[in-house]
Amino acid sequence: MPYGARASAADWVMLMTAALLVMVAAGDLITLLIAWHLIGVLLYFLLGHDTRSRSAYRYGFWTFITYRFGDLPLLLAAAVLFHTFHTWSLPGVFGALRSTLFWMVLSVAVSANLMPVCWEPVRVLVGDSYPRAVAAMQLYDVLLVNAIVDGMNLVAKEGPVLNSRDGVLILSDRAGARQQLEPGALIVSPCDVYATAEALRQALEMSPEERLESAQRLRWIIEREDIADWLCRQLLAVNELGL
Repeated sequence: MPYGARASAADWVMLMTAALLVMVAAGDLITLLIAWHLIGVLLYFLLGHDTRSRSAYRYGFWTFITYRFGDLPLLLAAAVLFHTFHTWSLPGVFGALRSTLFWMVLSVAVSANLMPVCWEPVRVLVGDSYPRAVAAMQLYDVLLVNAIVDGMNLVAKEGPVLNSRDGVLILSDRAGARQQLEPGALIVSPCDVYATAEALRQALEMSPEERLESAQRLRWIIEREDIADWLCRQLLAVNELGL
């Protein structure tokens, strides 16, 4: 092989090495996909760079085609991961996967110990589904909103309004809605596992009368102190301060 051809092959090897390093160091799915596609293109030129050889050209061409078939499941996997976890970040995806797998394994362990033939004690649901979320808020017996760092957390307000079973609300003391909803909710620290477990037990063992009273109080608070009430309070505060 002439010296020029060897130099060209060395260049392709260096580019291939760079593309592999980019893929290994990728911090997001987009970079990973681009690096994977680039490796397929570089393999075509690396393996078929000597165009005078029909066998080399053919080998490079079919390698390129093979990589294109490999793109399909990778693209599909990236789309599924983004749709499920709403992030392109690989650390974010891996963190969410680790958390999901932990809860799935834990639910299987609990179910194995408690599960009768016709009952599934714990079910882990991952991903966004508006119809499923609405159905869950309508049918829950206990709604646990255990935010560690959060804003108002509208779930704590949507649940009691939609619920049709006098469900009990357990609310984190760090949620923005805590001060407003405290009269009708059980307040817990999201970092206190024992207190959260006790609140769940208390909610599940609450009498129908207590559940009804708490649910009615929550609905009354939420429907009375709506966005219009909030705006009026802001305007009154501005007026009192003379701003």
